[in-house]
Amino acid sequence: MKHRGSIFICGAALAILLGITSVQTAQADITSDQTNGTTENVVSTQADTSTTTTDTAKSNTSQQNDKQYPGGDWSVDPTTATAQENYYYYVNGKWQESTKIPADKQAVGVTDDMQNTVTTKMTNDLNAFASGQKQAGSTQLQQAVDFYQKAKDTYKQKQAGYADINKDIKSISSMKDYDDFNQNLVEFSKEGFALPFDIGVEPGLKDSTKHILYFNAPGTILPDRSYYDNDDDGTAMLSAYSESASKMLELVGYNESDINKTVEQALAFDRLIAKNTSDPSNAIDDPDAFYKPMDAIKFAKSFKSLKLGDYVQALFPTNTADLDIYDKKYFGSFNNLVNKNNFEMIKSWMVVRLLTDNAQLLGKDATAATAPYVEKYKGISQLPNDQKRAYTLTGNNFEQILSEYYGKTYFGEAAKKDATRLIDNILSVYHDRISNNTWLSDTTKQNALDKLARITLKVAYPETVPNDYKGITISKTESLYDTVKDLNAAEFQTALNNFDKKVDKSIWSMPSYLVNAQYDPQSNDLTIPAAILQAPFYSTDQTDSQNYGGIGATIGHEISHAFDNSGAQFDKYGNLDNWWTPADYDKFQALTKEMAAEWNGIPYAGGTVDGDSTVGENMADNGGLNTALQAAKAEPNFNAEEFFETWAKSWKFKGTPAYEKYLLAVDVHAPQPLRASVALQNLDDFYTTYNIKEGDSMWLSPSSRVHIW
Repeated sequence: MKHRGSIFICGAALAILLGITSVQTAQADITSDQTNGTTENVVSTQADTSTTTTDTAKSNTSQQNDKQYPGGDWSVDPTTATAQENYYYYVNGKWQESTKIPADKQAVGVTDDMQNTVTTKMTNDLNAFASGQKQAGSTQLQQAVDFYQKAKDTYKQKQAGYADINKDIKSISSMKDYDDFNQNLVEFSKEGFALPFDIGVEPGLKDSTKHILYFNAPGTILPDRSYYDNDDDGTAMLSAYSESASKMLELVGYNESDINKTVEQALAFDRLIAKNTSDPSNAIDDPDAFYKPMDAIKFAKSFKSLKLGDYVQALFPTNTADLDIYDKKYFGSFNNLVNKNNFEMIKSWMVVRLLTDNAQLLGKDATAATAPYVEKYKGISQLPNDQKRAYTLTGNNFEQILSEYYGKTYFGEAAKKDATRLIDNILSVYHDRISNNTWLSDTTKQNALDKLARITLKVAYPETVPNDYKGITISKTESLYDTVKDLNAAEFQTALNNFDKKVDKSIWSMPSYLVNAQYDPQSNDLTIPAAILQAPFYSTDQTDSQNYGGIGATIGHEISHAFDNSGAQFDKYGNLDNWWTPADYDKFQALTKEMAAEWNGIPYAGGTVDGDSTVGENMADNGGLNTALQAAKAEPNFNAEEFFETWAKSWKFKGTPAYEKYLLAVDVHAPQPLRASVALQNLDDFYTTYNIKEGDSMWLSPSSRVHIW
């Protein structure tokens, strides 16, 4: 995972409406699968599951024009494919053909099955706690239980919290002019209202122990800028949003004339935002170029009419540091977008976003009203049931305490020690591979080894968690809407309080109950949650070869992110700092280009893979496989077929066509079936294991095989 660890403290996202978890990505590093019944920024414009990964992959054949691309032959019958034709199909073909995608999901896969197992355990326990069959055992966990029950109760009600949200709507709609908007910026931010900018707190890139402010564009209705440009899917999604927003306004008492005007203005301002934002797809791959801080005084003077300097000073009175400008294009366009002339559009946009962002908190009518948009956005034909949505919402707000509970309840200290032992083995192999590297100088090797030695392990679950809600009681009489506002306000205040404090790198940014893993370059730490430490990735009942092909390759993948095109720019302390000799870095960049070229243009799902935007993840796959294979071969019972087949099983995935299209357009990960096959084609052992020869579809000439770590 390319993780920045930012704390968003103002502006709007669609997290509540769409049921998105608060973690960076759902299965972002291992796959782009759904986890916890949710994904981050996932989209589809149809719920048709009749055409799936198998069919879209087969359609690639017509695009190949006789050129042999890496990944194998996708025109073959998945159920009879050989290892020489298409390795992903060879291992997963029968599953691919027989598996159906549920109506409330965009995709299914092996990690989805694993996540379902975890979710079932957690929801059963929450229900038992809520009914009194079991005792929560801590005040924090009881808060989460009470919240979960409140969410379920709210979802049963026809209407809930309308009076509370109408108070907030009035706060926005009663603004008479742009001066009112300026005067209320701080209060609106504290209330959690959508604003036409995001200013938040994150660890500094140059000094990751200190917090820094950043400025960014707000979220848009559509998940990606390209969907606004004569795209049929984007048009359908905007139409659904308009329908949902209109129904929401009607529910809270707007008349038809005001509804039409408000929605029209909101959509117009959203389009202006989208038109003036940058394409972020490659920004994090080049953090040094991406990081262009601005002096706080110069920042304040950059705005002609909006008093953002006063806003920052009011919230962060001790701030004298620079601000990181995430989106330079939006920053440069800001004065033309946010001004007196556009005040009415801004006001309508704020009202509509307030309603749609919080629809899930307002009962059955509001949920039904926003269903057309949510279903289009997520590519599903029905919403998840009340229990699933209540569990997701509880996880969004009580992630840390649920993380501690799941890990300690379902994993245990003994398993944690065993998993740590396996991680240590992979780290040891990585040490050997760097030491024996043939293209690095001794100076760079030593710096790389120093960085490797300082990687902090976060294995299975956190031992302690922060108590951000100690002053909050989950009241039975308070609406779910106001309860969530209380929780958000507490997090907001925590971010403000921590701004001048040293960054706490011990806090987990990925929960133990999420089937995923991550490397954080700014903390130089590796997180392997308990939820992923289950079959087929890991089990004490599996052979060493299977465990190394599953969790071993995953661990190696995350370690490799410390040395991918982005992570390699951060030093052992997590600071953006060049530790390479110029000659070595030139070699590294050349190898990076080779990896990008290997993947670039591979046909898939009606489009092609972007080798540049996916290069970091592809480098991590290769590094992880190489490292895990070396560790597995050191075991006395090594079985190459078990190793490779477990690797391929970990990429089992089937998605709707529009979801596949979305992932191909914006995901920094290549399509999962391709990841299963292409990475193997760089390993000599793969060819000898399956007797793959020149002329076979899975053959890649030795000169074309890329080796970095």
